[in-house]
Amino acid sequence: MNRLNDGEWVCLLGDSAHSLFPAVGEGINSGLEDAFVLSSIVQSNTSTPFENYNKRRLPEMHSISSYAE
Repeated sequence: MNRLNDGEWVCLLGDSAHSLFPAVGEGINSGLEDAFVLSSIVQSNTSTPFENYNKRRLPEMHSISSYAE
């Protein structure tokens, strides 16, 4: 995956953005962190919240995906 957003129309977070083996127990943690980060960005009143979210979370998503493999 190379993007978590499609402009300012669609943004993937939680299980739609990453998946982990359930026994690892990190799925809910990652999903909650996604929601927290997006909420913080939205509250900052930026005009591009989804793009900012992508920049902040994409490196973490790559790490999570590598871990899941």
